[in-house]
Amino acid sequence: MKNLRWFLPTLALAALLGNGCIITSGQVLANFALTDPVPIPPGPAVWPEVVDLNTIKDYADNRDKIKGLSDIAVVGKFVNQAGGPAGSVEVWITPGSTNLSTIAGVHASATLLWGPVSIGAGPSTKSINWNDSAKLFNGPGKQILIDAMKGAGVFTAYFIQTGSGTNTINIQKGAIILVIAAGL
Repeated sequence: MKNLRWFLPTLALAALLGNGCIITSGQVLANFALTDPVPIPPGPAVWPEVVDLNTIKDYADNRDKIKGLSDIAVVGKFVNQAGGPAGSVEVWITPGSTNLSTIAGVHASATLLWGPVSIGAGPSTKSINWNDSAKLFNGPGKQILIDAMKGAGVFTAYFIQTGSGTNTINIQKGAIILVIAAGL
């Protein structure tokens, strides 16, 4: 009975290989942990986070096999500090390692990748999971990410707070997670 359990999967694999069909694709998970916490100051300041995918073993090991991006998420616990007004957070992107220091500079030189996500008046916490994050991506920013991922593997994410708030919003246990399509 134990051998029967393996018989059908083995038979199916043998049929595929016997017909010359070889599985040539897969997915690689690249999880980049952000600074913990990410302190997003009130405007006009920004928080830059240089993301070097080459520091992630699964990415580095499969870099030559990358075909595209299957999915992406920015996740974490967004905390509006005590007493602050409601605010929103956006993530902008530039290829490579850059150092823009103002919101005006980010708007002029970067592309919106993600957001905005609204965070209630402080003290307030909003956890962003995979499903919440998926709704917040911007196509042109996502393309810059794909190009960076297929190229040098380095990009800069800029976290900015929008609105008139004078408070700081922190992202605790934040991460940028990529599901990369790879092939042989």
